[in-house]
Amino acid sequence: MTVVTALFSRPTTTDFFAAGDIYATAFVAANGFHYTLSIMQDTQTCTRYHASELAKGHFVFEARDETLVPSLTLCAAVKIGNVQKNSVEQITALLKPIPMTLPDCDLTTDGYFRCRVWLKKAIRVLDKDGVISCSNAEAVVNGELRKYAEENSEAITGGTGGPKVYVSQHSS
Repeated sequence: MTVVTALFSRPTTTDFFAAGDIYATAFVAANGFHYTLSIMQDTQTCTRYHASELAKGHFVFEARDETLVPSLTLCAAVKIGNVQKNSVEQITALLKPIPMTLPDCDLTTDGYFRCRVWLKKAIRVLDKDGVISCSNAEAVVNGELRKYAEENSEAITGGTGGPKVYVSQHSS
């Protein structure tokens, strides 16, 4: 594990994000964590991709530009790549058609479709298309990201710390 930074004070996290970096991100939510894919536009703003649950069990694809830093709910970010030849528009075109269904390979680890499953599917799509090199989406999302988010959630919900930022061991 390469740690980019340990826990740092909110909101001075901009030193660790750079334009073009691709992160698997976990935000504190009422029922645990909300998992997204974030592509940094600069040190503070990103395009955030995720499966948004409109009603129980009904998910839709969402891509929106937003300020990632500072964020009161960002818990952990794991860098999985960098946009080089691909534009945000090209990546959006790759991610938008991802079905909001549970693939067989995630049946035993997740049991039902949720935003965490969508994130794994997105990582697999980006790996297959050559945008990133990350052949183990399961290890990134249910291993690294989930572990780091769980370790840091109390600091985020208690307002005593900021997000942890890492570089994945499973991407290059």
